[in-house]
Amino acid sequence: PVVGKIRAQEGFLLVRSLSDIMPGGGNLPLMDLIICRQYPKLFLEQGGVNRVLSEAEDELCRKQFEKKRQVAIDKIMESAEKECSKEVEELAPHEWKKMMLSYSPSDYYEKLPKEGQRIVDNWKEKRAVMMQDMTRKWVDSTLQEDPSLTRTSIPFLRVFVKAYRTNSAGAQKKRASGNGAEPPMKNEGAILTIWRISEEQCNLIKEGNVIRVRNLAVKSTLHDGLLQLTANAKTQMQEHPSSPIQQQQLHFSGYKKRAHISMVRMHIFSKKRLTSSTSLPATGEVDIAGNILK
Repeated sequence: PVVGKIRAQEGFLLVRSLSDIMPGGGNLPLMDLIICRQYPKLFLEQGGVNRVLSEAEDELCRKQFEKKRQVAIDKIMESAEKECSKEVEELAPHEWKKMMLSYSPSDYYEKLPKEGQRIVDNWKEKRAVMMQDMTRKWVDSTLQEDPSLTRTSIPFLRVFVKAYRTNSAGAQKKRASGNGAEPPMKNEGAILTIWRISEEQCNLIKEGNVIRVRNLAVKSTLHDGLLQLTANAKTQMQEHPSSPIQQQQLHFSGYKKRAHISMVRMHIFSKKRLTSSTSLPATGEVDIAGNILK
């Protein structure tokens, strides 16, 4: 999947540039990425028609589904208890059946000999266990057979990333001595989608963080001209070892911290974009703040 600049690192081939990656070429063994932009967590609701939901929308849908599901379960339980009761009663001992058909089961029980009472008591306990077990199996089977009573919602997160590029030792010495600061390298970005993201990963995926990723999948298609990377169950992530010059390396890699711009600058950007494709940041996005007047 990779052409060009790679090197060995921790027993894996370290991919150093996103431009060296071919779409649909397979998994990336190892790569260091900068989290440039983190977008809100989303949820893929699977069913007859798949839908992408925000966190608030997913929570609302979950509550509505649980309410609907509980009503359905109550009806299933009522039906299950009737059917299971018939099956269980067929297995009941003779003493129990006669007692339940009597005018007063409690009086009938008192008149039974001790052996008869023992049989009734044992069956009463056994019956309760059998009813509970049979009803549970009935409900579980009905829920599995009815797809409308099962909801699947998969959390995922999208982030805009760039390759973490380390410049040469000679360039670092130049910068340290103040002789000609090296400008940021041109570093194309990519969209990384993390499926079934965990809390641990959420804490790791923060803007400005550098992560080391293993077994990252590459999609065969581009989106808005950007490479599409996918993290799945086989993907491993960890925080990249920090260094005293990490901030310089972030600048060298083309990372710019998120900052709001004024409405005036936004207006200028919109005018320039008609004649230039470089007027906006690499993500094609800007952050603005304003007040809603009406």
